[in-house]
Amino acid sequence: MFVMAAIVISAAFMGCNKNKPEKNEEPLAVNLTTNIVASTLKVSNDNWDVGDKVGIYMKREGSFLNDGVFPEANNVPMYAIGQSLIPDRPQPIFYPNGNGMVDFIAYYPYDPSVDFNYFINVDVSNQDPAFLHEILYSDNVKQQEPIPSPVELRFQYSLVKIEVTVSGTLNSSPDFGSMMATIEGMFNNGALELETGIITNRNNLNPIMLRNKGSSNVFATFEALVLPSEFGLENVSFIFEVPGRPQYRYDTSFQFDSGKLYKLNFELEPENGVTLKTFIEPRTVEQHNFLLNRP
Repeated sequence: MFVMAAIVISAAFMGCNKNKPEKNEEPLAVNLTTNIVASTLKVSNDNWDVGDKVGIYMKREGSFLNDGVFPEANNVPMYAIGQSLIPDRPQPIFYPNGNGMVDFIAYYPYDPSVDFNYFINVDVSNQDPAFLHEILYSDNVKQQEPIPSPVELRFQYSLVKIEVTVSGTLNSSPDFGSMMATIEGMFNNGALELETGIITNRNNLNPIMLRNKGSSNVFATFEALVLPSEFGLENVSFIFEVPGRPQYRYDTSFQFDSGKLYKLNFELEPENGVTLKTFIEPRTVEQHNFLLNRP
């Protein structure tokens, strides 16, 4: 599912005759701008944060990163400033001279230590916003000729976003203000393969503590960014704890797809019974409602 926001690449024509596109006597500079308005949150609601930085690769058409990247366009950092992307270096990226076509790969957040296999480490074990970022990826621009008109990079979300709301009736409501939520059975670490945009090499099954977004005397809301499922359904457990109270636990099987927002609503009830309801709508949003037995 594509992110609604997109980056626009506009090429400034330098010393070339627009009526003679078959050959560029001088290199055509690639100037990056974006129609994404900067915000105060990191890629929140399809917005960039001021100072967010993306990485850009330009390579020969149809080539692989390990043999086709232009040396001067190898993981170039670009700052998101207002509605523009500004290179974090003195010189811009140039299209190759002549008729050579190129492919672009872009990702966020920028990592200066990309290894020789073009993998980026992904770690979701710490859900603190100071350490965790959305991961975005774009490879839709292929067979691109050097032209002065804008070219659009469309980004995809790579991680899964989970939003959990826990509520309860008067005779079953715990102290929601001190409630903690944990997921068991999901991998903490992986690697984003820049060649394909797929997260692989998953490992570390430690529990993931969700971040508390807010609570009242009748509900609590939590959220987390997690790795997508690699082989279909995964056995996971949602655990809700309040100090000094019995633990609520829900065991289930889920397939978490990249780019989706899963809204999971848990209602704590003293009576037996579990209900499940789902619908899908755009980040894409997928919602599930659960009725839990009182422990």
